[in-house]
Amino acid sequence: MLMKYIKKSLLLFLIFTSKAAANIIIEPALDAHIESEIEAGKYQSLIIAYIENGETLIKSYGELEDGAGVKPNADTLFEFSSNSKTMTATLLGIMAARGDVSLDDPVNKYLPDGIRLKPFEDVDISLQDLATHMSGLPLFPEDYSIDESTPTPRSEYTVHDLWNSINAFEPTRKSGEKWQYSSFNYGVLSHVLARHMEQDYYTLVQQEILDPLGMSNTYLHLPESEKYRFAQGHLASGERTSNLVDHGALYAAGSMFITLNDAIKFLRAHMGEVKTPIDEGIALTHPLYDTSHGMGLAWENTTGSINRNHFGTGGGHRAYIGFNKDDPKRRGVIIFTNTRFGIVDIGHRALNPDHPLPE
Repeated sequence: MLMKYIKKSLLLFLIFTSKAAANIIIEPALDAHIESEIEAGKYQSLIIAYIENGETLIKSYGELEDGAGVKPNADTLFEFSSNSKTMTATLLGIMAARGDVSLDDPVNKYLPDGIRLKPFEDVDISLQDLATHMSGLPLFPEDYSIDESTPTPRSEYTVHDLWNSINAFEPTRKSGEKWQYSSFNYGVLSHVLARHMEQDYYTLVQQEILDPLGMSNTYLHLPESEKYRFAQGHLASGERTSNLVDHGALYAAGSMFITLNDAIKFLRAHMGEVKTPIDEGIALTHPLYDTSHGMGLAWENTTGSINRNHFGTGGGHRAYIGFNKDDPKRRGVIIFTNTRFGIVDIGHRALNPDHPLPE
């Protein structure tokens, strides 16, 4: 299986590099920057999908492991990490567009009996507040004791623990008052949406997003049968690592795995490059519901730009996905690396030639 994958990788690399003759190119200064970072050992390998005016160019850099001679390709599996939140937000948009929920519904409407998020000054936390990180919930539940010395201190965190954390939460400000990035938000959001639809979360994502978009290589957890094409992770130091994101029942906050091919399908749907049955729900994720930080539903807007983007850090990977809204050139970009470092400025630069690259 591994040798077959290596041969396929080499063939796909030849196909990808031939696409350089298409009508779009990666900006030469950006391309040179990536090449120099690879040469300097900052990234083990990197793969980028750049979309412009309906065309997609894919280019790989470096090699998956030193001396292997194998570059990442569009079927290599990477950690989607915190970009997984864009899936949950898309699910929320779909359900809101269909009328299953409303963005301004209080979260408490969908929680089990006896489980309740306390309001602050009679202001309830809404589904939109969770999706825009405006709820006031901390990054992770603070009532759950963890061992910080382990790479996955919340891997045993259960749904029962989540309900306890919700009841234990003591707000210190009104929901909607201040932005604070929170994986706790997306743990709560994923479970209330799944509970409302009487489905488990991944089945719901499959039915509502993956199947309609033809995404057959996206997983909530890395299947044993697919590990042969998973990119070996590396720390920023270059050291190999077997660490993977595992937040237990907070899985929607960062546990997904995806190929570049599937990520392209997801991004092209968000860019409106293809007509899909979930377009109305997708569109609901793009407006900036919070202008103080520039937040759509999961999507962030970089100050001074027209982009919508997200990035994530895995155990040994990093990932970036973004597009420009109302861009005449219809630009979008996805970047995966199997090094736990960088890429955010590369993504911003691909969408905006005026964005500075790091020295």
